[in-house]
Amino acid sequence: RLDQLLTGMAMLGETTPRGRDAALAVGETLSAHLAAACFQGAFRDVREVLRTDDRFGKARPQLDALRAAAVPWREALADGALWLTQGFLGATAEGHTTTLGRGGSDTSATLLGEALGAEEVQIWTDVDGVLSADPSLVSEARPIPQMSLGEAEALSAFGAKVLHADSLAPVGRAGFRLVVANTLRLGASRTEILSAPPLRAGGEVTSVAYKEGISLLRFPASAGLDVPLDAARRLEEAGALRFGLIASPAGTLLAVRPDTPAAAKVLEALAASGLPCESGWAVVALVGEGLRTDPLAALRHLAALGQEPIGGLLTGSSTVSIAFLVPESRLGDLIPRLHGRCVIRGQEHP
Repeated sequence: RLDQLLTGMAMLGETTPRGRDAALAVGETLSAHLAAACFQGAFRDVREVLRTDDRFGKARPQLDALRAAAVPWREALADGALWLTQGFLGATAEGHTTTLGRGGSDTSATLLGEALGAEEVQIWTDVDGVLSADPSLVSEARPIPQMSLGEAEALSAFGAKVLHADSLAPVGRAGFRLVVANTLRLGASRTEILSAPPLRAGGEVTSVAYKEGISLLRFPASAGLDVPLDAARRLEEAGALRFGLIASPAGTLLAVRPDTPAAAKVLEALAASGLPCESGWAVVALVGEGLRTDPLAALRHLAALGQEPIGGLLTGSSTVSIAFLVPESRLGDLIPRLHGRCVIRGQEHP
């Protein structure tokens, strides 16, 4: 099958998103067959149940169709069957193979957990659960035994690589436990992500997260809101991630991360038009359920920033995090300092 797909692509001298998805599915399917033989279980093709739309390369699940298709699986598994299947893959109503995009394997696991009525879904990765900070910057980073879905969503948004936002949505809808554990260290700590928030002291911060590669676009007050909103739309359609849109009487600040070549080209065009554009920024977030119970704690934690050059504060619908913009060059010093002040000292002396 793979030979046929690649031969066809070579003859045409090009490929299509649908063709790429079909080729990518071959390796994932072979791996699942090998795993089934290893665990002495039965292979079942996830494309039997995981229905998606036809946005090849980044397909979205069709939840009603998925739940309906999963009924036979749910009944068989209730009788004790052991099945192994692929991650990352789905299929349209017409049977065409799709892929779920970044984080797709974790997302397919939680989608199946939701459709099958699971009490717990486990994601086995290469880290000891979710940590309180990036261990490459913070040697004192510690595992978080339990965290709320809100905390997990905030960490995912602000840079935690072990979690992907799409994989968390089924947890909120179905309410099962999501466990993150280390494949290489079975006895190591792990993190449970719960739909009901665990008990936190008022003002307690669970973790510090950051995301690099942020660019700032500054619009004059005379541009109003329509111009920055149009720029944000163009950038997002090209694949950029928007981290903030701050409007004030002095003008509007747009913070984006151009994650694709297309988004980088749009950003270059905006800068070439004369719009002030600054690269080399990062967004830093303090995350914790304690911020929900003591909103004023966020202001106290910000005092730890001292004289740091802050590009702006980012607020949103989440009440479990506070985020701000800083130069990337300050991360190596700032992240350990915030972790020591807001996480370690805050938990030891609430």
